Amino acid sequence: MYSINLKILVYSLLFLYLSVTLVSASESNKNSEIENVISAQLEAFKAKDIYQAYSFASPHIKKRYPSPEIFDQMVKTSFNDIWDSKQYLFKNVNQMDDVAYQEVLVFSQSDVATDYLYSLSKYNGKWLITGVSSYIPKDIDI
Repeated sequence: MYSINLKILVYSLLFLYLSVTLVSASESNKNSEIENVISAQLEAFKAKDIYQAYSFASPHIKKRYPSPEIFDQMVKTSFNDIWDSKQYLFKNVNQMDDVAYQEVLVFSQSDVATDYLYSLSKYNGKWLITGVSSYIPKDIDI
C-alpha cells in the first residue's frame, strides 16, 4: 500500500517538475525572441545599417516614417543614445499574447544610462517594434 502511494507521489512530483520546467523554457524562449529583435535593431544602428534597423519597425512605424532614411533621421534626432549606443541591458518584460513591453537600459557613448520601454507586437508570427519611450523606473525616488 505504501509503495503504491510512494510511486504516485514520485510520479506526481516528476510531472509537476517537468510541467514547471517546460513552462519556464517556453517563457524564456518568448523573452529571448523579444530581446533578439531589440538587440538586432540596436546592433544595426551601431553598424549604421539603417535598412536593417528599419526592418524591425512595425507597419505602423513604417507608415509614419515611410523610408529608412526618414526613420534614421528621427532616431538620430530623438533617440541619439539608441542610434549610437555603447551597450544595453534587458530588464523586465511584460507580455500579453501578441503584445510585449520590454524595459531596456541603454548606455550612450558617454556612459549616460537611460531607461527605455520598447513596445512590440506580433505581425504574421514575427515580433516587430511598435514604439520606444524613455521613462523613470518606479523604484527610483525623486
